[in-house]
Amino acid sequence: MAYDTVVTQGTFVGTGSTVIIPVRSDIDWMSVYNYTQIATPADVGFQYYWQRGMPIGGGLIWTNPAAPTFGALANPAGFTLINTSIPFQVVSPAVITDISNANPPVVTSAGHGLVTGDIVLISSAVGASQLGGIPFLVTVIDANNFSLVNMIPIVAAAAPGATSRVRKIGNATYWNPYVCIITNMTAAVNAVVTFSAPHTFQTGSQIRFQFPFLTDGSYGNYTSLNGNTANIIATTASTITLDINTVGLGAFTFPVSADGAFGYTPAQVIPVGENTATALSLVPPTSTLGDAQVNVAILGMKLGGGANTPGGANADLMYWQAGKAFSNNGM
Repeated sequence: MAYDTVVTQGTFVGTGSTVIIPVRSDIDWMSVYNYTQIATPADVGFQYYWQRGMPIGGGLIWTNPAAPTFGALANPAGFTLINTSIPFQVVSPAVITDISNANPPVVTSAGHGLVTGDIVLISSAVGASQLGGIPFLVTVIDANNFSLVNMIPIVAAAAPGATSRVRKIGNATYWNPYVCIITNMTAAVNAVVTFSAPHTFQTGSQIRFQFPFLTDGSYGNYTSLNGNTANIIATTASTITLDINTVGLGAFTFPVSADGAFGYTPAQVIPVGENTATALSLVPPTSTLGDAQVNVAILGMKLGGGANTPGGANADLMYWQAGKAFSNNGM
């Protein structure tokens, strides 16, 4: 019997960015070939390989077809198995040494290993405990700093303490939010709600507010919306625009660290259903079944993008094969 069997294969054109390939089965190995670079005489990768047991984000690379040599890929340049039916893609936590009161807040964590678009959780941050347990979308500034892109400034710069950590739980590319936490709202004829991470709401959907009442007055007059419903008339990746007038509610304020120290449930939005009249009144009208839920989860492989990666540089033509292995430790 062959030591392995190809169960799926395909091709794609690289963009220089990360590539996610759905697979029909939970694969044991994968090979990628860069058809564009295979005849390049210099040290350019033309073949890549991964099998179970290799480090996350790693793999092997072959370069220089005139005299082939190979080496190891380092995270995140290589192969990473993903399963989007699992809400948390957890990696080891990193230590936080500072959280600023900038707009948006900047988190300092030496060698954090994140990329722009990752979703993270912060924990045990003394001076910023109100941020604990909230999924935040991040923008990477450099190897040691990133911003909480959808968060308004916290009251004061934080001294996170020795136990403060940040943990990656996913990436916006395949993020399906389990909660939609409100980080800001506008006082406007049509209120705009900003969430801590990307959402999956659609125009025409109806939502309900859940605002806690905090004795320090956090969230301002917006707590009066608790339990109220509204219809979505526009969306962006991390915001929704609603058919409610909040001009008289004034400034939105986020809870302070003392609230987090004693525990609180952050303000959030939950789906109620589809408002047919709102959906049809939009220009152009949107589908009245737009919020129907389908299972879009995939088993797949994330390929690092760029030169000398299995995702390829821009315009590189890539071929790949993946399969199941029947051998075990050479047996």
